[in-house]
Amino acid sequence: MSAKKISYSHQISGMLASLTAFVCTAMIFFNNRVMTLGTLIYALSIIVPAVIVVGYLGFQIGKIFDSTKKKKSLTSMMGKKSKAK
Repeated sequence: MSAKKISYSHQISGMLASLTAFVCTAMIFFNNRVMTLGTLIYALSIIVPAVIVVGYLGFQIGKIFDSTKKKKSLTSMMGKKSKAK
């Protein structure tokens, strides 16, 4: 098995989704001091969609960085080939 490097899209997506989950959880549970079933359902109804949306946006941002990385490597490879001729 070859070891694959984790792309920017997965790194940024995971980082933003985790940060969003942490911030939303902290804001909701610091506002509601009492932990009840209603609070948990309310929190999950906000946190889950927020994490999905921000994770997707982070994935799309990471794809932009991945494409520029590929373009740079292709440009440098093309430059080396033209100098070799």
